[in-house]
Amino acid sequence: METTEISVTTQKQGITVEHAFLAIEQLKKWDESRSILLLKAEILNSIGFIYDTMDLQEQAIFYKREALKIRKKYLPDYHPDIARSLSNIA
Repeated sequence: METTEISVTTQKQGITVEHAFLAIEQLKKWDESRSILLLKAEILNSIGFIYDTMDLQEQAIFYKREALKIRKKYLPDYHPDIARSLSNIA
C-alpha cells in the first residue's frame, strides 16, 4: 500500500500516518524530557491503531511495542498506561 493510499484510508480517523510522523519529528526538536517522551509513546501507539484499522498487523505491533518500550522506561511497572500497552499488543 502506498503512502497516499494510507493517507486516504486513515483520514476517516481524523489523523493520517503522515501527521503522526510529523508530530514525532517535531518532538525530536524539543527537549527529550520525560513528558515529551511519554507523548511520543502516545503518538506511536496511535500510529499502531491506525495500522490496525488498515489490517496491517505487523506495522501495528511494531509501533505499539515501541510505545511500550518508552512507557516501561519512564513509568512504574504498575502504571495503567503500561497495562494498556500490553493489552493493545495482545
